[in-house]
Amino acid sequence: MVHNSGIIPFSSFYTEEDGLSILRNYQWLIPKLPQYNIKYWIKKTYQLTEKYIKEKGKPDIIHVHFTMWGGYVAYLIKEKYEIPYIITEHHSIFSNKSEYSKTISKNGRYKITYQVVSNFYFFNKLNKIRRYLSPVIFLLS
Repeated sequence: MVHNSGIIPFSSFYTEEDGLSILRNYQWLIPKLPQYNIKYWIKKTYQLTEKYIKEKGKPDIIHVHFTMWGGYVAYLIKEKYEIPYIITEHHSIFSNKSEYSKTISKNGRYKITYQVVSNFYFFNKLNKIRRYLSPVIFLLS
């Protein structure tokens, strides 16, 4: 998405989509430094959320599209502001048997309110991993 000026801004700005105010920010990624990029993205996303809450108030719910890293930031926000969140999981490392997915699943660490998936294969996969944690909802599209 490009700002109204036609230039990609590197400071935060609001857009309106379907009557919702969305606070956005773009950033450069530093090649060959994925850990730095991830930590920076998490920090920046958390800061944007705090800015949004300060300017517009607390949202009723947070919706993220991947457990990694959006789910982690949503978890941090839920812990501080008690805002429930939903993850629409499209595809991620969370669905495989990686160490990362085991860490997330262990003891319901992320306290996810709901996880939504859009295909039956992924629904079955997540249910096997998360059957004792938050509900996984399959939406037919």
